Amino acid sequence: MEYNQERVIPVLNNVFPEGGLSRKDMETALGTGFRAVIPHARALFVDGINHGHPVVLGAPTTPPALIIQQIAYHLSPVERRNQPPAEPSEMWLRIQRAQRK
Repeated sequence: MEYNQERVIPVLNNVFPEGGLSRKDMETALGTGFRAVIPHARALFVDGINHGHPVVLGAPTTPPALIIQQIAYHLSPVERRNQPPAEPSEMWLRIQRAQRK
């Protein structure tokens, strides 16, 4: 299959606290590096599943949520990234601040 490589972001989701294949081994097998790594945070994700609230909404300032927010931002159309919404959410403001750093 052909994919627009600008729209492909290899992400490593650490679902286990340790063990499994190493990051290097996975990158070698895929032939590319990971552009983002979601840290292991079992309790956050289980809580989100159990309560029906995605981590980005239920715990928006945690490291996993911040990384997921950055991925979403990167995948959004460029014209939407720089155009503030009529009522910017805390999440939108947080991402904008992070982009300025």
